[in-house]
Amino acid sequence: MLGRTLAAAALSLTLATPALAGSKPIVTPGLIPPSDGALGCEVVNASTTKPLEVNIRIVKPDGTTASFLGGVLVAPYTRAIRESTNDEARHCMVEVVSGKAKDARVTIWVKNASGKLIAAVAGPSK
Repeated sequence: MLGRTLAAAALSLTLATPALAGSKPIVTPGLIPPSDGALGCEVVNASTTKPLEVNIRIVKPDGTTASFLGGVLVAPYTRAIRESTNDEARHCMVEVVSGKAKDARVTIWVKNASGKLIAAVAGPSK
């Protein structure tokens, strides 16, 4: 049990200190997609007046990138979505390049092979 706890803590530290430019990224809890499914990340701009520029990165347990969508301008009250079918995808990391991080609402989700949503978790807010 202690070994798993230490491994989970080490993984959390690895994911919390990625090599991204700008402010500290928003990191979601981890989800494990089915082997024939997908993991996705959605960023909604909660601002009514200002756009956000974000980099969306879906990462594997070792911290490497499974999928990336960079420089997305999210107009007020709109969203950007990135999805990965990589079996090792586990977390979403969102870097707010311009705009206010507090306006970014991040959700991680997994779908099964037929595209049905099977789990979704809201990421932390700034």
